[in-house]
Amino acid sequence: VDTLQAHMDNITYARFSKEDMEITNDESIIKVVQLAQLCMEFLNSMCASSQHLLQGLSERVRIQAAQIKAGESRRKASRRTGSRRSPSRDVVSARGQSAGASHAR
Repeated sequence: VDTLQAHMDNITYARFSKEDMEITNDESIIKVVQLAQLCMEFLNSMCASSQHLLQGLSERVRIQAAQIKAGESRRKASRRTGSRRSPSRDVVSARGQSAGASHAR
């Protein structure tokens, strides 16, 4: 991969002109074109792999977001049911607190 990266950099940023065509034989030009094709094949493969990886990660994020949302909904529901005390419990609780307070004196 490092070698291919170095060749891609050379091909991408090289200055190539008519003079180069005049002093370069056809065999060398064919090699450069073939190398460029290999680089493009590599880049195409990396793009496909990256896209597949991105789709998998996006699906995982979607699933985890749904799990978090469901957990938050359960937590909110349990808070609502936990905060609803029956009036009789509140009266007993208030009596217990006042009785406890008179014993503390």
